Order: sequence, then C-alpha cells, then structure tokens
Amino acid sequence: MASTTATSPSRRSSTSFVATKLENLRESLIAARPHLQSRLVQWRRPFLASPGNSGSVGFLRAAITPVARPFTTSAKLACAAAPVAGFGLGFSALLAALHFNGACRRLRSPRFTRALGACRLRPSAAGSPAAARPLTVDDAVQLALSTNPTFRSVEERAEAASDGARSVRGRFGFNVVASEEYQHWNCVFEISFTTFSAGCPESVTGMALPVRKQDTSTFALIATQPLLGLGHIAEDWKAQQRNADAAHAGVRAGEAAVREAVKNGFLRTFEARALEGIARSSVEELAEQVRVAQARLKAGVITNADLLRVQVAQANAKQQQIVAHSQADIARARLLETVGLDPVDRTVELVEPRELLGSAGQPLPQPGSLKGAAERRPEVAQSTFTLRAAEHGRNARAWTLLPEISLDGGYLRTDGQLFAPIDSAYIGMKASWALWEWGASWYAQRASMRQAEAEAFGLAAQKRSVTVDAVTKLDEAEAATAAVEVALETIASAEEAYRVTRALVQAGTATTTDLLDAQAALTTARLNLARAQYERAVARVSLARAMAE
Repeated sequence: MASTTATSPSRRSSTSFVATKLENLRESLIAARPHLQSRLVQWRRPFLASPGNSGSVGFLRAAITPVARPFTTSAKLACAAAPVAGFGLGFSALLAALHFNGACRRLRSPRFTRALGACRLRPSAAGSPAAARPLTVDDAVQLALSTNPTFRSVEERAEAASDGARSVRGRFGFNVVASEEYQHWNCVFEISFTTFSAGCPESVTGMALPVRKQDTSTFALIATQPLLGLGHIAEDWKAQQRNADAAHAGVRAGEAAVREAVKNGFLRTFEARALEGIARSSVEELAEQVRVAQARLKAGVITNADLLRVQVAQANAKQQQIVAHSQADIARARLLETVGLDPVDRTVELVEPRELLGSAGQPLPQPGSLKGAAERRPEVAQSTFTLRAAEHGRNARAWTLLPEISLDGGYLRTDGQLFAPIDSAYIGMKASWALWEWGASWYAQRASMRQAEAEAFGLAAQKRSVTVDAVTKLDEAEAATAAVEVALETIASAEEAYRVTRALVQAGTATTTDLLDAQAALTTARLNLARAQYERAVARVSLARAMAE
C-alpha cells in the first residue's frame, strides 16, 4: 500500500528560501570570477616558478598555521590561492578571496611573509611521491626566521614589551570605576525620638522612625584623573617605550645571528663536499697509478714495494674521502635542523651558495670605517635604548617622592536609607603623601640612579666590544684573502710539479716515491685552496654582520 507524506507550507517555504540563497551565492561567485582572477594573479608566478609547489590546500595550511597563528584569515587565503595558481580558479579560492581586501593588510606583515615563503618547503602530509626540493640560502633564512624557537621567543618578548608600553600609556587618562554594594541586615534600624532609643523594632519603645531598611544597596560610579601623578606616569611610559625599542633591536640582532648561522651552515656543508670531491679525484688518479704500477711490475720495471706504496696512498685518499663525506652529512643535518627541517630528509637539495663565494672576492673595507659601522649594530642600539629606559625609570622614581594629587568625581545611588539621598553626585580633589615608609621610596629612587649609571657603563663596554669584534673580523677576512692568494700560487706550482714528475716517471728517470710525493703535494694544495676559499667566504659573512651590513 503506497503512502504519501504531505509537506507543510512552512517547510516548503524554508527549503525554497535556502535554495534561492544558494543560487544567488553561485551567481555572485560566477560574476566575480574575472575580478578574482586579476586579484590573484600575484600568487601565480612565484608558485609556478618554484618546483614542488603542486601540493594540496592541506599541505600549505599545515605549513603556515604553526608560524602564523594570529593571521588565520590570511593563512586560509594563502593556502587556498596557492593551488589555484597551478590548477586554475577553484571554488575554495573563490570563497577565500571574498575576504581578500581585509586580508591584504595582514599579508604585508614580515611574519606572514616569512611564513608564506616557508610553506613551499614544508613536506606534504598527503604522502605524495618524494621529489627534490631545492633550498637556497634566502629560502633557508626565511624558513629559519619562521621556525627558530630562540628567535621566535625574542619576537614575542618584543611584542610583549610594546603591549606593556601601550598599557602604561592608558594610565594618562581618567579611569572610571563602577561598584555595586548590597547588604541584607539582621533587622530594620529604627530611632525613637521620644525615648531616644535606637535599634531593631523589638528593642525600641515609643514612636519609632525606620531610618534604614533591612535590605540596602549602594551604586557608585567614580571617575579619577591623576594630576601630579602624570609626572611619573609619563616617565614610566617613556621607560616602557625604550624597553620596547630595545626588545625590537634585540629582534634585529637575533635575525642577524640567524642569517649568519644559516649562511655559514651552507658554506660549511659545501666546503666538506668540495673536500670530498678533491679526495674522490685523488682516489681516481691514484687508481690509474695503481694500474700503471701493476703493468710496470709485470714488465719488471719496478718492485712490489713500489706498487704497495701506490696502493697505500690510494687507501689514504679513500679514508680522506670517507671523512669528508661524513663531515658533509653532519654539516647538512645541522643546517636542516637550524632551519626547522627534518635532518634526515633527503628530498631537500641544497643549492650551492655561489653568490656568497663570489662576493667574498670583493675589496675589503678600510679600517677607518669600522668604528662607525660597528656602532650601527643592533646590539649597540639595544644597549642605548636600555640606557634611556633606565634614565626614564630614574626620573619616574623621583616623581614618586612627591604627593599624589588627583581630581575625583562620582555619582552615587543609595537605596534603603532614610537620611541618605537616593541620587547624589560630587566633584573634588584627593591628595595623598606617604610621609614615612622607612625609606622605601627613597632607596628605590637611589637604586634606579645606580641602574642608570650601570647601563651607561654597559653601553660604553658594548661599543668597545663591537669595535673590537669588527677589527677582529676584518683581520680574519684579510688573512683568509691572503691565504687564497697563496693557495692559488701554490696549486699552480703543485700542478706543474706533478706534471713534470709524471713525465719523468714515464721516461724512467724518476721513482714511484717521487710521483707519490708530487701527487700528495698536489692534493694538499687543492685541499688548502678549497678550505681557503670557503674560509674567506665565512670570514666575509662574519665581517658583514660585525659591520651591520
């Protein structure tokens, strides 16, 4: 038996209303498609230009969320727009782009920019096939600044200091306090003017007048504006501002340290790889010498001891290759750990820092420019702001020795009491002065003076320290540059000596020992040149930080 179910008119109208709204939304999204395509074109090129950026929305969201938590709306926009650049305009990007205007301001923040640059290097959680992901120096720096916990803690402390300064600034204006008090008494309070007795009704004789009900309440709205106290409030605010400036200078110092660590990590990794390549070339050359020595041994030209010498030299070269390979792996793992990636992730392909090696050959700065450049370092700025904060703190403690004078005004509403008006208001002044507190405020002011003097000495010491550091880094850079020049001359002589000795051995006028000595000298010269070139690059990176470049 077939049965039919009737639909109520209200349900049909609700369904029709929802369907109409969905249809209107679909038409609006279709109409907005050309506009959104033009607004999202800025996302297309960087993501298409970089390999390995065909991940899903979840991949990008997982990369951005941990480091850009305050920017949830912007992160959703970025993670939705990125796959659109590679696969065309999709529905998720259209929905996210509706908030584009509001998100643009947040997208300009340095923290979100670093987070967006870092999301391209994050591993996908969807289990996609492993593909080589190139990691340049600049990408590694941005990723390290987004994930390094020490640097992130410095950033958060700087933001906390800024919020602290804003908090003190709010004390300049008047404050308004609202309070409500309700009391339930044990009885009604009455007074008898005939017997001059007062108390609860059962204890009062004669004609009594209730002056307080059993339930009373008092509402107060009080406004207070400090007057003389504005002096120490202003100094406290300035001190907090300078502390915030010092914290932000510390952020710049931390960023410089992270950049130096990442660049040196790249250089150390590729230095070890260069040494491994030199050792590999030495092994191949000695392998050829082993084959030649074996042939000459069969011909009776050399003895078995000569062959053994060549084989021992080849084994030593293999040992050097193994050690260099291990050092390269260790340097790579430390670098990946610094930038926040998995040290055992083999899909990350480090890009050789050719720019750092090339810029290392530029002329060195003159010694006379070191002092002025060193004083531009964020460490000096941090000490300077700390000194200014201590000076303002000293002034604030001096203001606290004076009385506190403030302007008060309020409104009160009293219910349940006969002799108190229901509504009342007042305005007046309030003065308070701690006349005796066993020297607490006095010694606090002296302590702030000592602290300011200590910070002044600390600033002088910091200036000396950065100047000495800049001079030291310049000397190291000059020594590294001279080492490269000497290594270039040495390797030219070693190559010529090896070529001549090899020809003499083939002619029978030189021994195998002579050839091995020439081979060892050439390998040593190559190793010294590689080390000198990378040490020069490392020295230039350290010098750039010492001079606040």
